[in-house]
Amino acid sequence: MKVICYCCGASYNVKKEHGGKIVSCKKCKARIKIPVPPISKTKEIIKTKICPMCKETILKDAKKCRFCKEILNKKEKQKINKPKKEKKWYEKTWVTLTVLFVLIILIFGKIHIVRSSDITLPRILIKHNFGYNETFINVDIITGMPYILAKTRYPLSCIILAEHEYIESDYQFERRARKEFEEEFEEEYNKLMQGIEK
Repeated sequence: MKVICYCCGASYNVKKEHGGKIVSCKKCKARIKIPVPPISKTKEIIKTKICPMCKETILKDAKKCRFCKEILNKKEKQKINKPKKEKKWYEKTWVTLTVLFVLIILIFGKIHIVRSSDITLPRILIKHNFGYNETFINVDIITGMPYILAKTRYPLSCIILAEHEYIESDYQFERRARKEFEEEFEEEYNKLMQGIEK
């Protein structure tokens, strides 16, 4: 920057950094104020580029086009297009196994599994109410004990077996018991009458 002394006309080249300072002229010793250089008011230039897909003007540093939504950053594109890591076998099956386990528990709460020496394969009967009492029924055990004891120990089993005619119902048991009693009574009565006649 060029500075001129107004007293003697001498001129000097000074740096812009010294703007605003007061110095002495080397010839006439007059005081010279170095003017402050004007600040240039230049507008900031926004750098742009053309989107390769839709040909619209976008910012140069844009990672994604705001018009067509195309990803322009290669690293971001690789992340999206990166194939997903294949899950291991136990990660795939644990959900299936859990669902299967829950289903089995629910099913066992709604069925009776009946076994007997007369049937080769176990039979499945539907329960009246959800629960896990007497899920497995052995007909041989129930029929091998007195009726009243079986009714007391295995009430649900007796009801379901009677409905499906594996064992006698209460009505059938009463009829049979009455008939047996009447037959025994008649036999004893006949014996008694024969004894009296003799």
